[in-house]
Amino acid sequence: MTKADRSELEDGNRPKAVVVGPDEGSRYWVAGGFDTIRLTGDQTGGALGVTETEETRGAGPPLHVHSREDETYYVVEGSFTFFIGDETIAATSGSLVFAPRGIPHTYRIDSPTGRYLCLIVPAGWERFFAAAGLPAAEPNFSPPDEEDFDRIGDIAAQSGVSILGPPRTES
Repeated sequence: MTKADRSELEDGNRPKAVVVGPDEGSRYWVAGGFDTIRLTGDQTGGALGVTETEETRGAGPPLHVHSREDETYYVVEGSFTFFIGDETIAATSGSLVFAPRGIPHTYRIDSPTGRYLCLIVPAGWERFFAAAGLPAAEPNFSPPDEEDFDRIGDIAAQSGVSILGPPRTES
């Protein structure tokens, strides 16, 4: 948050309370995952963004690193393996996993399906899903093609995220 952002908040332009209902949010299909933007930086004064993602067994993003934000994953359903730096972390429903900015990370879904909330601090990365994704009304788990990953990588780079390697699909 910049000094100007802080002064705007101090001058009474604080974000208002926000309630997002269970079926609310902008939905996108991104590289095989069904992503819903649940809370945006515009709604929180830039403090926080929240996305919800549903994917199938073996899915996960390419190995990547954020330069601007930390991510905290709350596993709602399923079993995941997170790869954060040199650590390999097993996480099941109810687990909370922190992936700090500057540390390469990815995950793999080990159960038939998986769903998680991602808390993005500060907000901003949630805009990636709208820019990189295709609007979706319901989950669509079609596998992505190479062209999608090229386009997604370009958009990620514009968002301060570097793609470092492929997804971790092996068990």
